[in-house]
Amino acid sequence: MQVAIEVSGLIISFAGFLVVIIQLFKLDKSLRSSARGSIYDMASRIKEVFLSKPHLREYFFEGVAISRDHEHYSEAVAVADYYCLYLEQITTQKTNLDKSERDSWLKYAHDIYHSSPILKEYLEDKKEWYSRKFWDVIEGEF
Repeated sequence: MQVAIEVSGLIISFAGFLVVIIQLFKLDKSLRSSARGSIYDMASRIKEVFLSKPHLREYFFEGVAISRDHEHYSEAVAVADYYCLYLEQITTQKTNLDKSERDSWLKYAHDIYHSSPILKEYLEDKKEWYSRKFWDVIEGEF
C-alpha cells in the first residue's frame, strides 16, 4: 500500500511537471508572437508615415542629407524620433524572436541607421536616450 501511494505521488508530480513545461512553452510562444506583433505594428505605422509624407523617404532610405534650415527638417526629425523608437524596439525584443527573424530584423536596424543621415544626426544628439543593446546592434554587434 505504501509503495502504491509513493508511486502515485511520483506520477502526480511528474504530470504536474509536464503541465508546467507545457505552460512554459506556450508562454514562450506567446511572448515571441507578441514581440513580432508589436514590431510589425510599429513597422506598419512607420510605413503609413512615409505614405502620407513621401517627400521624407529620401532622408531615411536614399542617404540624402537634410539641412537644419530645410522646410521639412522638423518633420524629418519627428519621424527620426519615432523611427528610433521602432529600431530600439527591434533591438530590445531580439531575445523574443526566433534566430532567423532576429538576424533579419537586427540587420535591418543596423542598415537603416547606416543609410540615413537624419537618423545618425538625431541619434548623435540623443545618444544617452537609447540602451546599450540598441547601440550594440547599430554598431554591428548582434
